[in-house]
Amino acid sequence: MGVVQFGFLEMRSAIFIFLFAFSLKGAGGLIDIGGVKLQRVLHHDQVTGTNDHFGALLFDGNGHLVKHDGNKTWLYCGAKEEKWVSFVREFNLDTLKVKPRKKVLSTYRNDRWASVHLAVKVAEDFYALFYSTGKQVRAAVGKDPEGPFVTDPDFGIRPSQEWEKNCSLESDCGFVKISENANELRIWKLYDTLGKGSTGQNGWAEVRLDKKRRQIQLVGKHSANPIKLLREGFVAARTGGNIDSRVRFNGQYPLFYLSKKTNRNYRIAVALSKDSLFQLIDYNREVVGPLGTEGVIEKFQFYQHAGHLFLIYENSDRHNDWRTSIRKYRVISGSLR
Repeated sequence: MGVVQFGFLEMRSAIFIFLFAFSLKGAGGLIDIGGVKLQRVLHHDQVTGTNDHFGALLFDGNGHLVKHDGNKTWLYCGAKEEKWVSFVREFNLDTLKVKPRKKVLSTYRNDRWASVHLAVKVAEDFYALFYSTGKQVRAAVGKDPEGPFVTDPDFGIRPSQEWEKNCSLESDCGFVKISENANELRIWKLYDTLGKGSTGQNGWAEVRLDKKRRQIQLVGKHSANPIKLLREGFVAARTGGNIDSRVRFNGQYPLFYLSKKTNRNYRIAVALSKDSLFQLIDYNREVVGPLGTEGVIEKFQFYQHAGHLFLIYENSDRHNDWRTSIRKYRVISGSLR
């Protein structure tokens, strides 16, 4: 009896140790972003499975995450069939589990891709997806977050400024609201250039979303493009993330983006500014690199939920398996206001 009891207690201790270790999976050291210290408490690099890459979460016109049933939102992702196409699935913010996916977007005409990288709830019956095609940025519209979505044939963000020369343009994951009324939402849409060797920079395009006709119009591009994120000696500062009107790092807006010292070097960088368009930048540094089997990391969005900061993004390993990664942080010091 004594031997059996000892074995039971030993087994129970082993189970406790295993569960404790599992709960800390992905935990890591501190990162400091302008005086805000964050500790990673989780890292998961296959949120949606293999060959199922991150595209975008659903945000409203103020840049706030759109939730339903209290702890769920919509996650848009991409996978390769004959070409890269996009899907949507329900995403549980508490468990980080996803429901089965549903296709929402295929390639338009002769485009190479249909990779969603921004999803906006404009009105109760108007949802807009901005996506990359391998050449330009397109947009599609629908009446429901699950679609169906139809490409707007008249909208496109194409190379026109000098810094975009010899590049394709890609949709990024962020925007800033300019104005809104019953008829329209106007935003600065974030996009980037993709040049030879994966070089590039970020810029802003002014976009009008007509709520009555559910149409999307390119008004123009910011005269001060590109955003001055690229530091001397670096080859890329691109694939910028979202801007949430409620979130500040010690009073400043954060912009997560891909920084590359060389063509092969992928790092997450963060810029801080009191200006949501980042025309004046007070802080601009690389903060962390790939984890685990991650190689390529890009297309970032962050959100707050249940007292933590989450960073979700696209990753690829050395086997060209494009996936969805997420990192969960708790604030150690500093303020996210």
